[in-house]
Amino acid sequence: MQLEVFLRGQPTGLIGAFREEDRSRLSATRRELEELGVKVPPNYKSGDPVFLSDLTGLRYQFDEPAQTIDIDLPESMRLPKTYHAQPVRDRIAVSPPGVGALINYDLYGSSGGKSVSNWNFQGLSAALDARLFSAFGIASQTAVVTSDTFTTSGDKVLRLDSRWSYSDPERQLTYTAGDTISSSMAWTRPVRFGGFQVQRNFALRPDLIALPLASVSGSAAVPSTVDVYINGVKNVSQEVASGPFSITDLPVASGQGDARVVVRDATGRETETTQPFFVSGNLLRKGFLDFSAEVGFPRLYYGALSNEYSGELAGSASLSYGLTDRFTLQAHAEGTPKLANGGLGAVFNLADRALVSGAGAVSYYEDGYGGLAFGSIETKVGDISISASAMRTFGKYEDVASVTAQSALLSSSTNSLGYLRTNTRPSRALDRVSAGMPLSFAEGSLNFSYIRNVSADGDSDHILSVGYSRQILGNAALFVNFWTDIGDNKNSGIMAGVSVPIGGGVSSSLDGGRDENGAYMTTEVVKPVGQEPGSLGWRLRGTEGAEKHRSTSLGYRTNHGQVDVAAEEYDGDYYARGELQGSLVAAGGDVFLANRIDDAFAVVDAGAADVPVLYENKPVATTGSSGKALVTRLRSYEHNKIAIDPAKLPINATIGKTEETVVPADRSGVIVDFGVDTKPQSAIVLLNAPTGEPLRAGLTGQTGAGQTFVVGYDGRAFITKLQAKNELTVELAEGVCHAVFSYAPKGDQQVSIGPVICE
Repeated sequence: MQLEVFLRGQPTGLIGAFREEDRSRLSATRRELEELGVKVPPNYKSGDPVFLSDLTGLRYQFDEPAQTIDIDLPESMRLPKTYHAQPVRDRIAVSPPGVGALINYDLYGSSGGKSVSNWNFQGLSAALDARLFSAFGIASQTAVVTSDTFTTSGDKVLRLDSRWSYSDPERQLTYTAGDTISSSMAWTRPVRFGGFQVQRNFALRPDLIALPLASVSGSAAVPSTVDVYINGVKNVSQEVASGPFSITDLPVASGQGDARVVVRDATGRETETTQPFFVSGNLLRKGFLDFSAEVGFPRLYYGALSNEYSGELAGSASLSYGLTDRFTLQAHAEGTPKLANGGLGAVFNLADRALVSGAGAVSYYEDGYGGLAFGSIETKVGDISISASAMRTFGKYEDVASVTAQSALLSSSTNSLGYLRTNTRPSRALDRVSAGMPLSFAEGSLNFSYIRNVSADGDSDHILSVGYSRQILGNAALFVNFWTDIGDNKNSGIMAGVSVPIGGGVSSSLDGGRDENGAYMTTEVVKPVGQEPGSLGWRLRGTEGAEKHRSTSLGYRTNHGQVDVAAEEYDGDYYARGELQGSLVAAGGDVFLANRIDDAFAVVDAGAADVPVLYENKPVATTGSSGKALVTRLRSYEHNKIAIDPAKLPINATIGKTEETVVPADRSGVIVDFGVDTKPQSAIVLLNAPTGEPLRAGLTGQTGAGQTFVVGYDGRAFITKLQAKNELTVELAEGVCHAVFSYAPKGDQQVSIGPVICE
């Protein structure tokens, strides 16, 4: 029987499937009852039939004529109804990427000396970031090119990263071949590799929420409204049915705090509770798996040499799995032919009051064993936020970073570069403690941090820092920072200052202090360059004290890049520098000069020049002589709405569409063609019957070339792809009629023809 279900007399809006074994016994499967909100003992399997009379404390009333069932049960037997604070997002289909190339550039040049009359050219440099993109992935190359006068050692053309990558949104995987960085945990060290990597990439699926978000729960005696307040601000308002409820996926990105839950019924009666929450990116939702694996040759002296790699093959892998929403298991392994290293870790949400992490690892290298232990905690005690971690290594603990760096330091090919020989093994001890708290009596906040590091050689550092900040005089901010190395009092300093926003994007600051070089004071007034073309920025800065430094700079952003110039003085030496940043894009059959592009972009084809292009309803570009425009700063793997203003198109143009939503891949370009035809060979043809009356609106017809059309009011029909001589037919109720007419274009004017008799 399919019965409408009531719980305690309240309609659920659900239909349940029940079986009537006899006149006095009803049953349903465990799965069915749980979907209706009834808690079933765990000894029943999902598809097992459950007799309602066997559930202690449950009573029901079956109304056969009305085909309803009213179930009465205690609160302890009711499952909470789940409400999602954020709507479940549909799967986003990625737009097909175009084919093209892009290069970001940053050109820098400087000159200086004791006086302007005898300035020396300091050199030129260019930081380049080039990539080719297509449906087969992205091939990219980064490099730094310097003039001979700018450097005295190292490569004049310094290759940084060369890689190919391909992302698969269906499986949330990214494959990389070439230069990459290995995976890591809080208790491991990443290494640059030249090789192959495969890793989970949740950014490819914005519709998936990988981390467990905050949730609240409660119970309503009658249908009510639940308001959730976080930090005094209403975060969610949700209508709930009577009974227990759970509101999940509260829009809290990260952090710890208390949520105030207010349940208000139709009479205005309120009940209020406070519930803690803790959201962390170190946790995964139940059943989610995050991993990364790579194999290759470790990169050496990155940023100094172009092609220095370790001769030993190495590999590493990291894995995180959400056993529950509160417990995430971690594992990591890495090694070379002579090294084996592996460990396990875990992250645990302790009653929404603390985030506790722990890990242990073991290594074997050249007949020596070693171990590592790691632990950390994040919590909040009252208004004090505390974070602490400790790591220890034992015996001859080694990892890929240490064994490859040791071989590099012994390499004869790099000895001539004069790199500092140092112990690269993991620290014997590394402790970190930080705390932050508001000071109600001082109307500000106090932050404290302590770092203790004991290297593998036994050298130790003890860095203590304390900071205080508060708002003053409205929007101004006051700050004081103090730091010291407890083992070396000479490495100490203090800095205090105030920053004041002036308005119009302009801000000023004044700070001073003392460090190992002596006392100083700095003043600065700055207006940053905005992201919009036509934005002008500038900076005035002066420092007095043990070292004197004065500088002024000016920046301007155009549609094609950003230009910065500056003049500086350092202790009597004068310098001038210039910088040009931008990108060169070849895609969609055209070439564009633009500002730097780090994410996705689109090439828009509007078919005509001077057509405004809109992104998310804001004008962002105008088409050039080719009828195309470049739209940058698109959000990869997200919906991006692009439109054109058809009012600026030629009057006789035909338009396929005026807006389109695209979902570009990361660092790729998409082609958006609005199907505009500025030479459509079109005309408005006035069609009359043999009696001289216009044909009735709504009739359909077809030209001899196969173009269909609809007759509008007064017999007017808009017909495209016309020829010098044209024939057409129109479907009438009593048959068809035929017409013949000539066509001649009139430039950008709309052509009108007729009346034409259709017989």
